[in-house]
Amino acid sequence: MNYKEFSSILDRTPDADQEKVICSLKNTIVSAGAGSGKTQTLASRFAYLITADLKDESGNKIKNPTVERILTLTFTKKAAAEMYQRIYRTLKIFAERSADPAAKKKAQDAIDNFSKARIQTLDSYSANILRQAAPLYGIRPDFAPGADASQTKDLAFDFVMQNRNDPALQWICDPAKIEDCAGLFSDAANNNASLAGSDFAKSLEMQKKA
Repeated sequence: MNYKEFSSILDRTPDADQEKVICSLKNTIVSAGAGSGKTQTLASRFAYLITADLKDESGNKIKNPTVERILTLTFTKKAAAEMYQRIYRTLKIFAERSADPAAKKKAQDAIDNFSKARIQTLDSYSANILRQAAPLYGIRPDFAPGADASQTKDLAFDFVMQNRNDPALQWICDPAKIEDCAGLFSDAANNNASLAGSDFAKSLEMQKKA
């Protein structure tokens, strides 16, 4: 199935810029504003990679990736859920409407294996990578993202209470708002530091042995 056949199946024909995004087989950066159709264009690109006849610059045929081989990342859980639904619906359109038997089968195979689709947030993807490499960094693989935040806030509150009469601390914080002051310290620690030990030599040796 070529692009002309592909685009004719979609509910809305992509414009020239969207076509470039859908068909690109290179690393591509796309800048687009709100309401420009980014989500549907990405869903169409996903379906295109699964179902279309792909060829490199020399005209050589490229094997279509399977659904689990396409990594789709976004920032929020809400956006990931929307992306998941939109991609599934787009694949379903091709499984139902395509007149090309090969493309139809590829779309149906993708639907049948859609539970393997890697459509997730950047945070969850990073956490998955870290869990796989947890032994290399000396951390538990069952860690929970954000667990350090609560511990940091408790430590910050204890620090502020112990030093509440310090002139420097009083200059920074309103004595009547101790909890707000503790929040400032915990935010700084969470965003710019780590609760992990800094035994870099040991960490390096662990990575060398891996």
